[in-house]
Amino acid sequence: MSQKEDALFVLTHEDAQLIAMQTLGRELSSEELCCVRKGLEYRLLDWPNQMERAIKNAAEAVRT
Repeated sequence: MSQKEDALFVLTHEDAQLIAMQTLGRELSSEELCCVRKGLEYRLLDWPNQMERAIKNAAEAVRT
């Protein structure tokens, strides 16, 4: 299994640029891309709580 297949979530620069094209109609500058990375990293500081919530929601969805 490759590293990407082993990960739960992988976002590449290409993915971010594709989303930017869909959202803004243009690619992000290097500075904007850096800000996106910093913003995602900041939000990921809460990943244990987010993961716990996602696991509970998934378990509940399967039970119902």
